Amino acid sequence: MSWVTIIWSMIASVSFTLATIYLLIWFRERRSWAYLCFFVLAAGVIGMATGEMAAMYAKSPAAYGAAIRWGHFAYGFIAVGSLGFVHFYFGTGKRWLLGAALGERTGELHLALASDLEDPDFAPCRSRRNISAASSSPCAPWPGKTCGCCENN
Repeated sequence: MSWVTIIWSMIASVSFTLATIYLLIWFRERRSWAYLCFFVLAAGVIGMATGEMAAMYAKSPAAYGAAIRWGHFAYGFIAVGSLGFVHFYFGTGKRWLLGAALGERTGELHLALASDLEDPDFAPCRSRRNISAASSSPCAPWPGKTCGCCENN
């Protein structure tokens, strides 16, 4: 097992622990929406770690694109959780600004899922190359070049 897998698994495990704790706290104190938002944030980090692991170990550019595309859900959970936590816990900000930020994130999620691109923010990935990282070899996107590390360049 590589150090990359160990670290990302640890991130997901800690996030799962925090998500469970804050969900149980929210069940006891349902009036405090900050606890629920922190649970959503921690669940998003679990999804982010899983999605990034899937992207790192994807065997083809298509699999990489699918992992990145579905990773937008996790980033959406992180955005909703962090914005809601700050709003409800600290009692700061305007509701219209919170709604605008959440609407922008929702729009980007729809764009990411509706387009053929892996990530609408970046150029499409046409090939992948291995990166030597201690005992593991995750792939990295390599736009416009073919390197032969994946089956479907």
